[in-house]
Amino acid sequence: MKRIVAVFIAILLLIGILIVNAAEKSIVKIPDPQKYRITLTDGLIMHTWVYPSVGKKPAPLMLLLPMMAHTHKSYDPFIEALYQRTHSDSTYQVPTIMNFDLRGHGQSTDAKEENYNYNSMTKAEFKMLPGDIKEAVAHILADSAQKLDGKDITIVGASIGANTAIMTTQLISGITKVVMLSPGENYRDLTPGKSVEQFQGQMLIFAGVEDSYSAGSSRKLAELNPTHSQLMVFEGPDHGTDIINNSDKAMQSLVDWLSQ
Repeated sequence: MKRIVAVFIAILLLIGILIVNAAEKSIVKIPDPQKYRITLTDGLIMHTWVYPSVGKKPAPLMLLLPMMAHTHKSYDPFIEALYQRTHSDSTYQVPTIMNFDLRGHGQSTDAKEENYNYNSMTKAEFKMLPGDIKEAVAHILADSAQKLDGKDITIVGASIGANTAIMTTQLISGITKVVMLSPGENYRDLTPGKSVEQFQGQMLIFAGVEDSYSAGSSRKLAELNPTHSQLMVFEGPDHGTDIINNSDKAMQSLVDWLSQ
């Protein structure tokens, strides 16, 4: 009888621990983002969602650039993971996050004289992406209400967003970290090799081993600047944000690297 009681008590304690852990995990509340509609030079209205920083001001800035055919929503699990980190590590400051719909994607399709759709965009139009990000960042840095540190900018990009991310470093000063999820040597005439070679900040490159083109491209790009780059190749065929959204290990590795 005593053994049965002891086992019963142990089970109750275990259930209590699981309930407490679940409750603690749900404590972190992600603030509602502020939506910006930024009119670019060519008339495109770029839509971006800005999540406020948790911590001191001026705040670092993080830019999130989705992959082809995806919108800003593809980064929702990543944003949740960043805010969750503040619960387990009180020293980590979530930066102000600027989450984009890129040109021709989601809500960023309307311009003065035409509509953009990624399915019909030309290579010349895809090559406008780094300049789009430059203009949008200039707009947000000029917003005094945000209180941002323009010398502490991180860009996370996936697939064509990864190429855009590193190429934007040649247009914006103050970028200290770049994450490339499944970059390619050439996506729609966005060729990041020169930008990788010249970047003096920290680079993290993710690829899925069965995503052959991106895995091969990632290895070659990392070799162009081994001093400043770190390459992580994960099992499976996942591409872009699917790598972190489908793998707890990949998500944890990314958040760990960013919070160093």
